[in-house]
Amino acid sequence: MSDSDSNVKVWLGGMVLLFALCAGAVPVSADQFHYKNNLIGERASGLAGAYTAVSDSPAGCFYNPAGMVYIPGNSLSASVNAYNYSSKVYKNTLTRADGTGVDYEQKSSVLLPNYFGFVSNLGRVKMGLSYAVPDASQSNQKQVFSNLVSTIGTQIDRYTININDVDNTYQFGPSLAFALGDKWAIGTTVYAHYRNATVIRNQLVELANQEFEWTNQYQDRTDWGVQPKLGLMGELTDKLTLGLTVSRLWITSTDYREQTTYRGISSSGYSDPNLVDFTIVNSENKPTYPWVTTVGLAWFPSPRLLLSCDASYYSEVSGASAKEATFNLAAGAEYYFTDRLALRGGLFTDRSNTPDFQPGLVNQAEHVDLYGGTLSMTRFTKASATTLGVGYATGSGDAQMGANSTRSQTVEVDNLSVYLSASYSF
Repeated sequence: MSDSDSNVKVWLGGMVLLFALCAGAVPVSADQFHYKNNLIGERASGLAGAYTAVSDSPAGCFYNPAGMVYIPGNSLSASVNAYNYSSKVYKNTLTRADGTGVDYEQKSSVLLPNYFGFVSNLGRVKMGLSYAVPDASQSNQKQVFSNLVSTIGTQIDRYTININDVDNTYQFGPSLAFALGDKWAIGTTVYAHYRNATVIRNQLVELANQEFEWTNQYQDRTDWGVQPKLGLMGELTDKLTLGLTVSRLWITSTDYREQTTYRGISSSGYSDPNLVDFTIVNSENKPTYPWVTTVGLAWFPSPRLLLSCDASYYSEVSGASAKEATFNLAAGAEYYFTDRLALRGGLFTDRSNTPDFQPGLVNQAEHVDLYGGTLSMTRFTKASATTLGVGYATGSGDAQMGANSTRSQTVEVDNLSVYLSASYSF
């Protein structure tokens, strides 16, 4: 039996019992449907990511390396702890015997340092080194459903599902920037990219006629790549600056392995319940990522007030990694109450990179546009700053949890992040 034939059999059993095998439809990714998953850096996060035309801190290595030119002296920045929590609810995914709907829920939480950056002053040239975690999740799902309707007429007494999903992306590398005259600067960052994702799924479907279906799946993915970013920044007036960046991630190697153990029920799709299938799938197919172009403006109406905005465009991706072209917007404000205390806040979008849902189609990718805001407070001392901030995003959209089914579900997403960071200048 080929791997592809076995995979069809594995998932067919689940689709016979339920309208779909829910876990089989959940993507193996921290969030493959959005590009703006984590905000990076203390000041940039407070401004909701509207930092392309500012970038005068070590976080500029990530947002716009040209901004390093405007950092006085040497600077060190580290987000000491960042806590991210995410909740995703698929409404009325399953149906009980009494006709009521049952929600399918996924929750993720992770606590980790998400940024470290250092910038060294070499006169008109600045050199930087940074480490960022632009995407991270750790999902643990434990749900038990009772008295469910099946498509074969036999009631499902109990459906048990357990998922452990860990998916982290790391980027690290050097930056270089130098001045072009008195009002313009150019810079570049070259990040090494590393992603590791591991998913363990175990599910058991117990029927009223004493038959049962069991599926255990292990998936592991490792990607290595490189992401160069070119940045430009200039002063349009004494109070208005412009920032521009262009970047793209290229994956240089991929190692994907999937192991599935399956025991089915008596059905037209799986006739021998005493047979246990074990399949292995290996792949080195490299995912493709879009070109990203970001334009930002920053206005300094007074020494105490900053207003900034960003617009980012993500190009269409074709092939196996197909994604729609999309864009994101961000706007932020910063106000200094005193020389030692500053408040920052902002609004941002995190739009889906999948097509809008169309009626009558099957196997459509999840589509949810997110909208959020951030708020942070920073206290300054002579050479250091400490920041406490929070960010929240929410949205609802559509998904199809059932393979080859036109039925769709409403999806509700909530993301929360809390971070504590410190920076030091010398």
